[in-house]
Amino acid sequence: MEVGKGFPKHPEFSRYMDLVFQAVAGVESGRMDPDTGVKFVLMQAREGLKDVTVRQ
Repeated sequence: MEVGKGFPKHPEFSRYMDLVFQAVAGVESGRMDPDTGVKFVLMQAREGLKDVTVRQ
């Protein structure tokens, strides 16, 4: 492949992607609106990810 990027090499990346997946699933199923999904990811990331700066 000529052009492409690998996944970030951060130990918490899979945890972050899990949070994003949960939020997207919640929005798709109607359990939360998009704004709530974003707030969910931000809150969970701030509380649970080590050595990660979360900016909005």
